[in-house]
Amino acid sequence: MEKKNIGGWFEIPVTDMERAIKFYETVFKIKLSRHKMGTLYMAWFPWAEDVNAPGASGSLVHHPDFYKPSTEGTLMYLMS
Repeated sequence: MEKKNIGGWFEIPVTDMERAIKFYETVFKIKLSRHKMGTLYMAWFPWAEDVNAPGASGSLVHHPDFYKPSTEGTLMYLMS
């Protein structure tokens, strides 16, 4: 069976981007890559180019009209 990441991408909605970045960088001892695209602000988690690497990459996401944190969970894209 071919090995590959099942998770392709995840998005964690946040209301306070700087606070969220500090939290995840501290907990995981990583550096997030900041990207502002108009009113959309993303902070990408590091990833491995090798599709056989465990896990998936994703982003913290802040937008004034979309991506509201909720009890409904995080958005995750799965690979087939």
